Amino acid sequence: AALRLGQDMDLIQAVVMAKSENTFFPSEPCFFHWAVEEKPDYIVFGFTVTHMAMVISEALQIPIVGFFLQPSRGLELRPPPKTMWQHLFQPMQQLISSSQFNAVLKQCVEMLPDGGISLNYLRSSRGLQPLPAGVMDHQMQYAELTA
Repeated sequence: AALRLGQDMDLIQAVVMAKSENTFFPSEPCFFHWAVEEKPDYIVFGFTVTHMAMVISEALQIPIVGFFLQPSRGLELRPPPKTMWQHLFQPMQQLISSSQFNAVLKQCVEMLPDGGISLNYLRSSRGLQPLPAGVMDHQMQYAELTA
């Protein structure tokens, strides 16, 4: 029900998008096992497993190739406001739909695993350095991938 309602609520969309990768973290041992077992020439990954692919790539020294169907990683655009309430809440909506807000929210979700696995736990379990401390207003993994 929340997801159906969420198509019209930016905050719900932002939370779902922020958690989309985090929900795959428990699958990382399976990904890692098969990367060790198969020894591929490279790893192809999608939008929701970017960090896991980067962890495996860094730990096993396997090149990665990303496949993104939503390169902007943004929320669904809204039509211009028509009612007084829409005009009133437009600044909040613009904040929530900004790439900076979504980057901060995603990093918070990855650091606070909500009873699951954090990104730093994944990294440390593979002998890698933790991520830099603090929260950035951009998604560091995409900056790293395009550098």
